[in-house]
Amino acid sequence: MLHNAGLAVTLRKLLEQQKLHFVFQPIVDMARSTVLGYEALMRGPAGSALERPDDLLRVAKHCGLASELEIAACKGAIREFSALQLPGKLFLTSVHRSSPRLAKKAAANCCVARWMPGCHPRA
Repeated sequence: MLHNAGLAVTLRKLLEQQKLHFVFQPIVDMARSTVLGYEALMRGPAGSALERPDDLLRVAKHCGLASELEIAACKGAIREFSALQLPGKLFLTSVHRSSPRLAKKAAANCCVARWMPGCHPRA
């Protein structure tokens, strides 16, 4: 339990300090041989106990931070996608499959994130 408590504290700091990272997987239209956009894949700090997305999600769910993680992931993915100036659209995957209410709350916050200062995703 002490280990889980430590991970909860680590996750809270990670969210507060915006330390999530993302890799972008191309989504390709094979018939046209074109990139439609990119799916954002969340990662924690490299080499940490929370580097893998499944560990981030497990700890967030366990300590009641699932919605906060979802919102931080949306905002961070939009921010990094914009900074990279990748062509095409950004695809986000919700982790709140079991809770439509939380998914709706996170989606609403992601819409707000689209208009954050310094973040201008292309249509």
